[in-house]
Amino acid sequence: MDEGEKLAAAKAEVRADIDDWHDLLQGGANSLLVAHSGAKLACLYQLEDYGTNTQLKHIGLVIAAFAAGFIIAVIGYIDISNGHVKLRLAVLQNNISGFDMKPLQRGIGLLYLSVGILLLAVLAIALRFFWL
Repeated sequence: MDEGEKLAAAKAEVRADIDDWHDLLQGGANSLLVAHSGAKLACLYQLEDYGTNTQLKHIGLVIAAFAAGFIIAVIGYIDISNGHVKLRLAVLQNNISGFDMKPLQRGIGLLYLSVGILLLAVLAIALRFFWL
């Protein structure tokens, strides 16, 4: 096996690893998008009972939290897609400095932030209705 074949095999392996990592992150982002939009939709559905049910007093804050988490997850999804393209280009161009920029780091951080918002909103709902 000569140097060219070794380099081609290594590039193929790195591309496969990048694609697997990207698929995993996109799946997580998709799950967050579905969770935030479903929760927001459920809260919006409850607004029709807002005038008659005093327990829904601060539902606007919960809707805003789910909407903010959804927007953050969308931005994270876009960042991860852009990072994937940057990493694939770095592999194709034999440019190791493309990995130094850590192009997926911001997208992953945004997904963690979105998860935190989702957990805090669900915890707030649970604590609010626990005493009923």
